[in-house]
Amino acid sequence: MPRFMRPTFAVAIVAVAVAALNVAGTAQLFGQVKSSPTPVPPPRLQVTVVTDAACAECASLEPVVAQLAKFNIVLERATFERNSTEGAALLTRYGIVTVPTLVVSGDVDALPELASFWQKLGRRAADAVILDPPIPPYRDVQSGQIRGRVAVTLVGDAACTTCYDANEHLTILARFGIKDENPRRVDIRSTDGQTLRRDYGITMVPTFVLTGEVGVYEGLSNIWVQVGTTEKDGAYVFRQGVASMGTYRDLATGKIILPTPTPTPSPVQGVQP
Repeated sequence: MPRFMRPTFAVAIVAVAVAALNVAGTAQLFGQVKSSPTPVPPPRLQVTVVTDAACAECASLEPVVAQLAKFNIVLERATFERNSTEGAALLTRYGIVTVPTLVVSGDVDALPELASFWQKLGRRAADAVILDPPIPPYRDVQSGQIRGRVAVTLVGDAACTTCYDANEHLTILARFGIKDENPRRVDIRSTDGQTLRRDYGITMVPTFVLTGEVGVYEGLSNIWVQVGTTEKDGAYVFRQGVASMGTYRDLATGKIILPTPTPTPSPVQGVQP
């Protein structure tokens, strides 16, 4: 081969090598792009709240919506008054008889973890999930009445300064959805207190009595047998649960009962010698 051709030949070899590297790199790059999974967009849900502006005491559904928003979804919201054209149409379409209510539509079956949420939320329609049973207090659309009104009577003992505060019950009841903005407070030694003691056989104070439509609060009704009794007139009287609240007075003996201390496990408990 002539000498003047050698550099050209060398350059050609380098060019081929570079081209090969470029092709390999391009193939590798495109191979990576091709193998990358396509991102799946999150499900989209339409949440429609039907409200009743005339019912100031009705339950708020914001906690339910907030729970739903915790899932990996795109949430689209709308709110209609029950007497509006849109609100009335939803009530008719889904046979809804209570407000406020919630209608969820869209990709309701897209996430397996939503299945248990729908079971707790309510009933399934062909294209939506409807809040059912309703969260009290609520309005019965057919009768126009407000359901779930409950009056709270706190029964205390002014002579027992170490007894637990009966107001603690208000916080606990609120967790079950029961709220009384003006609870009645009665001392057990007053005329009203003695009447309650006689009528309901109250044996421990502090305590409380619930009257009204307590039964529509399923969460409380389901566990009430563990902490109290339901009287013939429908009142709910807190009884067994008093001992778990703290210091109280036993009216039968007049003694102040201190809470039983929680036993501390021995470091050698269960160890055989």
